[in-house]
Amino acid sequence: MTKERKDKDVQAEKPRKTGSNGSVHDDNSRLVETTTPAEAQWEGMEQELTAALERWDARIEPPLPPMAAFEQLVGEQRARSRNRLWRDLFAFWAVAALILSLMVLVVESSIIGFVILQATVFVAAIAFVATGVRSKEEAGEWRT
Repeated sequence: MTKERKDKDVQAEKPRKTGSNGSVHDDNSRLVETTTPAEAQWEGMEQELTAALERWDARIEPPLPPMAAFEQLVGEQRARSRNRLWRDLFAFWAVAALILSLMVLVVESSIIGFVILQATVFVAAIAFVATGVRSKEEAGEWRT
């Protein structure tokens, strides 16, 4: 036998002391780790569950779609956005034309009616902005 092997055998044969709390110590009062059968069983179950979960994750991992699918999705969204922008632009011009034609009609028929209409719109716009700003500040949604 080699010297190292003899030293290990001697260390294995040294008596161990059990502390008051159930801990095991060797001659030099060093704590020796021991595992109970329940702990060993728990570690085995934990390893089995970990391995099973890793296999399950590998099996259900969805495949990454090809790049063409993403490009098609982006193209469709751009087309929808472009159509929405054109629709909104048309609606803006239609409302602007309606408002301008009504203003011209009011100016031609009565200058006093035009001034009253302008003052009413101005006061309404001020009130709308004031209440809109106040309610957004209270709700914490105000963005600059």
